[in-house]
Amino acid sequence: MSSHPTGIEALRAALRLRGLTLAQAERLLGLTTGNLSHWLAGRQRPGLHGALQLQRALGIDPALWETADEQARRATRAPRVAA
Repeated sequence: MSSHPTGIEALRAALRLRGLTLAQAERLLGLTTGNLSHWLAGRQRPGLHGALQLQRALGIDPALWETADEQARRATRAPRVAA
């Protein structure tokens, strides 16, 4: 296991820290029933909207949900320069 938390680990910790049930967290995030269960089980990952909701409500970095391939692609992209 890496020294950096995954999105799943960060989500579990955030829920535990705040004492939130899955149902309470889904209401807080405006999600349909089952979304968090799927994310916590690793069956699905949140899309961009879900990842940003998790960041706003629970402080979870959206990058934690990226796969290793996505992280590698992002790391090799040249930075964009504003014109």
